[in-house]
Parts: sequence; structure tokens; C-alpha cells
Amino acid sequence: MKLSKILITGAGTTTAMTALKGLRAMKDSSLHITMGDMQRNCAGAYLGDDFVQMPPGNAPDFVEQAIGICRERQIDLVIPIIDYEFAGWAMAAEPLAQSGTQVVISPAKALEICQQKDRTDRYFRSLEVPCPLTWRPTDIREEQALPFPVIIKPRCGRASLDTYQAENLAEYRFYLPRVPDPIVQPCLRGQEVTIDTISDLQGRFLAASPRIRLEVKGGQAFKSVTIDAPELVEFARRIVEPLPIIGPSNIQCFLTDEGVQFFEINPRFGAGSILSFTAGMNGPAALVAMVRGEELPPLTPRPGLLMMRYWQEVFT
Repeated sequence: MKLSKILITGAGTTTAMTALKGLRAMKDSSLHITMGDMQRNCAGAYLGDDFVQMPPGNAPDFVEQAIGICRERQIDLVIPIIDYEFAGWAMAAEPLAQSGTQVVISPAKALEICQQKDRTDRYFRSLEVPCPLTWRPTDIREEQALPFPVIIKPRCGRASLDTYQAENLAEYRFYLPRVPDPIVQPCLRGQEVTIDTISDLQGRFLAASPRIRLEVKGGQAFKSVTIDAPELVEFARRIVEPLPIIGPSNIQCFLTDEGVQFFEINPRFGAGSILSFTAGMNGPAALVAMVRGEELPPLTPRPGLLMMRYWQEVFT
């Protein structure tokens, strides 16, 4: 029997819409897609085949509720989107697997390395992957000696929330108390690149699609273009396989005058991953094929595809 029931969480996010679009591009009428979110009144609640209200990621009974939702609705495949839910889904994955539900989530240790940016820094260095210097404020003895401008951001943050650029010492001291559990990095200059990756359900790397972020607003790419960059694909393989990453990830780096500098790993689809899907590396379609035990679709993205975004409304 073909897989038919899929749950995508974070229905109110652009990233969930991206995963939904990847599945819809398959034009497979046997797929029934449930969108999940804490809030009923989000656009994504009306764009899937049905909707389920999810508990907060920090709810003490998140794991029990998540398992109950999947079993009640006979979900075959879960694609988690919200970072704050990942620890819960990692705990729910094994009991759900026993009842036939595949949760696309990486191991807890891999999630911690990705979500804690100081650990991401240490991981990059252990692999000799080029990355910027990273400091905890308590380790900075002479603030005036920082290589301004610097970026101050949460050690465990997402998107661009609570992230600031300090041009000088006065701005650094102004912004630092406003960032929860901060880290500090030099401000990188150059082309910002996201590398979308897809791995199999055992963590074996399958493919990657690098894309230049030409215009970014609020942490999301509004204009991007795919590029042919074999060296970035090889870096992506070196990064995701040892963790290992299960399913999708998006890796952030800058192409600077001194060479590539990696600074972030997100163990999920990205909001701009729709560009890689359309270019020929449809990660959601690959996940469906994996769970069905079918041959994988082509996963070779074509370079030079330009994406430009615009707003669209939902009325109910």
C-alpha cells in the first residue's frame, strides 16, 4: 500500500508552505497532507487536506500528545518544521516507528550540535571546516579589541530573531544585554549561500543544492539563484554525514575574499528550499519515496534558476 498520510508541523511558517509545495509538485492524489500548528488561524491550516492543533514544543506532555495525534490519524510520515519541537519529536520517533510512523528527525546529539551555535563552531573545527571565530561574552577579556563590526545572536536561536550587528564598542554594550544567552562572531562580508541537503533515513548523504541568497529580509531569502559549486557540495557531505543528519538540512555560509566560511546548520527544510525543489532536488518527494521503499526521484539540481518571491493571501 502506498504511503498516504503526512503531517507537516509549523503550518503558520513559510518553511511549512515550502514542504507542502514540494509534496504538491508530485501531483500524487494518494497523498493526504495534514497541516499542524499551535494556532488554528494561520494560512497553512487552510492549504493542506486537513488541520490539527499541535501542543507547544515546550509542553511537558508534548511527546505523549504528538504520539497520540499520529496514532489517531494514522500518520505515515512526519516532517517537523519548528526547531523548538525537535527534541520532542526525537523522543517520539522510536515509539512511533513501532506503530508504522516515520518521523524525519535527526538523533538528539546531532540536534544539539546544530541548535547550540557554540557547539556548531566546535563541530566545524573538528572537521577542519572553515568557520568564523565564535566567543561567549564571558570569554571576551578586552571588549574594545573585538574585530568590529560583530554579530551578536542567541546561542540557541532561529532565523534572525534577537540578532544584532554592532559597529563599535558602544553598540556592542547596548545590544549585548538584549540578546538571550548570546554568542559573538565577526561580521562576515561576501555572498551569503545556503546549501540545501537531503540524506536518507539512515543518514547517508544523497545530494545538495547550493543557492546564493541575493536578497534577504527577516532571515528569509526573497531572491535566490542556484549555483554550480561542487566544492560546497563536498563540504555539505563532510558536514551532514558524521552527525548524522536524517532527511533534510540547510547549511549557511559566506563566500568571502578569504574563502568560504560556514556558520550554521539547520536540520530541516529551509523557507527558501522551494528553489532547490524546483531546480530538481525535491526533498519532500524523496522522503515519500524512501518511506514507500520506491526508487528515488532525480536529485540533481540545475544551476542558474532564479527565484523571486511575492505575497499571497488566504481568505476564510
